[in-house]
This record gives sequence, C-alpha cells and structure tokens, in this order.
Amino acid sequence: MSKYFGLVFLFLIVNNIEINGQPIKLGVGFLYCFENSSFDTGVGVEPFAEYQITEKFSVRGVVGLHLSSFKGKYVMTGDSYRLTHYYGMVMYRPIKNDIEPFVGLGLGYYLPMDDGGGNSNTIDVYRVTSAAFDNNWGYNITAGADFFPGKTFHCMIELNYTIINTDYSYKLENELVYPAEKIKFKESINLSYFAAKLNFVFEL
Repeated sequence: MSKYFGLVFLFLIVNNIEINGQPIKLGVGFLYCFENSSFDTGVGVEPFAEYQITEKFSVRGVVGLHLSSFKGKYVMTGDSYRLTHYYGMVMYRPIKNDIEPFVGLGLGYYLPMDDGGGNSNTIDVYRVTSAAFDNNWGYNITAGADFFPGKTFHCMIELNYTIINTDYSYKLENELVYPAEKIKFKESINLSYFAAKLNFVFEL
C-alpha cells in the first residue's frame, strides 16, 4: 500500500484545481545527491505537483528515486543502492517577485533497497546475503528559488536535506559445514543526505 502513497497525494492535489481554481505547478526535478558515510554520490529524479493555498503558502507532493552505491564499513559496500520515496511538503514564499526565494518542510515515507552487484559477497567462509532494509518515515527540508513564477514554463533551484534513519538485516551463511551455518544480524544505518536539485516546471 505504501508505494501508492505519493501517487494518491499527487492525484488529490491535481483534482482540487477544478474545485478551488488556484495555481498549480507540475514539474520534474533532477537531483545530484552528495555522498555521506553510507553511500557515494548519486543521482535522482522527482516528479512533483505543487498547489497554491494562499499567496505565500503552498503544498507539494513528490515521488522520487535516488540511485547510488554503498560504501564504508557495511557488508553491502559496493552494492547498488536504490531509494524510492514519497513525501509531502509545506512551502513558504515570503516575497512575490520575478525570483521568489522559498523554504519548505516535509514528511515522507522512504523505501531503501540493496540491489546487490557489488564485491561484498563473502566474509571469510561466509556468504553474505543482500541486506534487507526496513521502510521508514523521514523528514525533508528544502530552500531554493523560483525563477519567473507565473510563466507557463519556468525553473527552480533547490538544496534539499533528507533525514532518514532505519535498520537493515542480513545473513552470513557457511555452506562448507552440514547443516549449513546461518547467522542473522540486524543493524542501524543513517541514510540522510544533501541534494542539489533543478526543477523544470509547467504552471497551470
């Protein structure tokens, strides 16, 4: 059910435009995600819809995908990392002008995944299974600028900080003994990251 959260959020916003007649922005953002202690630099994409509530406040619904690779002390180091996320934000624009600065605060649901493919397949005689992550809620903070709002096509730049902490589990399996020895571990991981974002926007 959680994977449909973002799509439902976007549908409700778009559907409201006919009722309230307020401006709505539809767009797609392209992200450069900075490395942290858990993963390397990566890229991402985030389609979104933003609905104007008042002159200075709006709400935004976002679905997104972040791709990178794990690094550091973890058993999945070298594996491909994929983060699917859905979040909503409240946006505040203090100035109405051709260039509008804005800030935003949001809450989202995050689904991290180890896609494998790295070098972390064995530790001594143990085969390492792919890490299984717990989905979890997280927070999103953003600041940026909207260039020529009100135009049919325009762009925004943003700096986002996403706060995610969750747990992951994995197994070590020794198949050289009979019966096979299996050891299960569960650990915490910080997946928080900064991202620079360029949005291309179509305004209705």
